[in-house]
Amino acid sequence: MLMAVSYFLKTDPELLERQMRYKEKEPEQRTIVLLGNAVLVVGFLAIGYDIRQHGLNQVPSSIILIADAGVFLGYCFILWIFKGNSYASRTIEVEETQKVITTDPYSIIRHPIYLGLLEGGTYLSIVYSSDFLSGLKAGEEVTCSSRLTV
Repeated sequence: MLMAVSYFLKTDPELLERQMRYKEKEPEQRTIVLLGNAVLVVGFLAIGYDIRQHGLNQVPSSIILIADAGVFLGYCFILWIFKGNSYASRTIEVEETQKVITTDPYSIIRHPIYLGLLEGGTYLSIVYSSDFLSGLKAGEEVTCSSRLTV
């Protein structure tokens, strides 16, 4: 994370500024973001509860290492998106000088950042060996798809 922030501080500080804007202007988007944050918090609380009640699941270390690689690749995919789209932002906004991005992952998928989040996040349930988190990933997928359609 530190390396990514250092890189973007040198090459694209405007991107980091856009990423720091949290306030959504539209009420529908605020609701979706609030629900997404709730799913995230409940997911991590569920991991603790799951481990407390059932102990660590016996997932082989090799599977956990593969899942770690999946989380890392999801993170790298998001960084690739940021590198290709300087206008990426946490909030939905259009700037006067903004162009439509049609290169890198945008040449294949319309909203690639959600794919990166879902791909990396899906492996977290394996990394944390949590059956609860696996179930809550479905809630996150619904939240992401809702953000696209509103």
